[in-house]
Amino acid sequence: MKTKHLAFLLLLLSVSCKVTKKGLIGTYRAKGSNFNIIIIKSDHSFFYENLNPLSWLMTPSGNDSTHFFTAGTWQLDKNQIVLNSCGNNYADTSRVLKILKTPTKSNESMFLIRNAFGGRIPFQSVDNHLYNKTKIASQSVVDNYFWKIDLQVSKNDTLVFFPVYYEPFKFIVRDSVNANYIITLQPIYKQAYFINKKLMVKRNILKDVKEKFKKVKTAQNDSSL
Repeated sequence: MKTKHLAFLLLLLSVSCKVTKKGLIGTYRAKGSNFNIIIIKSDHSFFYENLNPLSWLMTPSGNDSTHFFTAGTWQLDKNQIVLNSCGNNYADTSRVLKILKTPTKSNESMFLIRNAFGGRIPFQSVDNHLYNKTKIASQSVVDNYFWKIDLQVSKNDTLVFFPVYYEPFKFIVRDSVNANYIITLQPIYKQAYFINKKLMVKRNILKDVKEKFKKVKTAQNDSSL
């Protein structure tokens, strides 16, 4: 009787510890960090973004080695998830992924920058240049997420944005009509970053010897999945 009871408990334990596809789907952040993120999707694709702010600030020549992202496919192998990056359209796109322009009745245009996952990106500063000429103004906007300018008096100017943790990018003013702009940026894409990368799966944790990721969102409460 005791043997049957023990066997039943072992069976129940094995079932409760079994890793399932449905249980894997969600968003994971590196433990102790708000920056490195893995998104596991139901179609067996994944996104991974790596950002080391301290290293980025200490690398004046650029942030490609400390801020990048990759995407690819995942497979479940018993209690491990296996990630493989692959080449796709992201590898050929510029840092400005898209620009959404909406009309406004205001006498100013407003700019908001987001990352590829929808999060807001703060500005360091914005330079205002005459088109292909010298800088005429600079405005510091540290810790602010919005920047405004009257484009009716800035036609043919070039705005140079300096967002935090991203390379500067240019916005050429094509007309004198004010509007609201949402600009989506992405870091550099690394198409071969993960090759048979294996992470152990334990409840809501993905981990290897170097890093541990904890689930912060599931498919049920994350509409982006």
